[in-house]
Amino acid sequence: MKILKFVLNNKALLLLIIAFFVSVLWTGGNTISQFNLTSLMRQIPAYAIMAIGYTVVFTTGQFDMSAGSILSLCTIMFATWSLRYPLWIAICGVIVLGIIVGILNGTIIRIFNLNPFVLTLATGQIIDGIAGQITGGANISGLSDGAKFLGQRLMFNTLPVSFIVAIVIIVLAAIMLSKTLFGRHLVATGANLEAAKVSGIKTSSIRIAAYGIIGVCAGVTSVILSGRLGMGSPTAGITYTLDCIAAVIIGGTAMKGGKPKVGGSLFGMGLIVVINNMLSLLGIGTYWQMVSKGMIIAVAIILDSLSEKFATIQRIGTKT
Repeated sequence: MKILKFVLNNKALLLLIIAFFVSVLWTGGNTISQFNLTSLMRQIPAYAIMAIGYTVVFTTGQFDMSAGSILSLCTIMFATWSLRYPLWIAICGVIVLGIIVGILNGTIIRIFNLNPFVLTLATGQIIDGIAGQITGGANISGLSDGAKFLGQRLMFNTLPVSFIVAIVIIVLAAIMLSKTLFGRHLVATGANLEAAKVSGIKTSSIRIAAYGIIGVCAGVTSVILSGRLGMGSPTAGITYTLDCIAAVIIGGTAMKGGKPKVGGSLFGMGLIVVINNMLSLLGIGTYWQMVSKGMIIAVAIILDSLSEKFATIQRIGTKT
């Protein structure tokens, strides 16, 4: 029982270690080449920051299918604004844009008491359409060196600046969720909504704020992703929604809310990136990569269900 508890509580880290060693063996050591390791560290930050946003939303017991679409919109707006205005205006602009769209999602859900999954699925489609209409489906390239800084610059010729930014954001998120009153309100809202209301927590505002936070994450990520790609794209965030959902669930954050695991989300995201990288190094086709991602999400949901059942058994055993 103790072994099972350890595995379920640390499944993301264990799976990441296993996936990394399998990748090293299958790719003949290409995984641990300096070039590939640097590439991995460039890919992880964007996914990790978005995963933090999903961790916060899941903590409050909600869902979001539109975050990848918000990211796509923010990348093209960052590219557009960075070509027209000072860089700081472009950065602040996309963060504000992400906040506005996120809060709009949360507000509509609150006012009309809608299912978050269905509503954000709809708004995601709307945002994708707007992003495509703005650019005519084309990418926006020609970004300045300054706009590419966060996405491409290396420290000591090895460590991406974006990786450091992601670590800072992850640490701040962990502190917020565990040490601040706002973080405790987020957790309480997801753990037991009615009890949180009775205790005086403004649960509606907390839930709307969670969508604002995932909007912030989309805005920050758009700066990093646009810089790394060297362009803004209306499809830049197309894979991020499902990848981040899978990573957060594998990391141990419960979809029902109330149990955030920021570190687990990071390890879960690392697992997704390592598997994607391994498949690319092996020359696996796009469609088989889609199959593998679907299987990962299925496994993540099964593991989440097992974790809930195990926790329930433990609670019953403790009471008896």
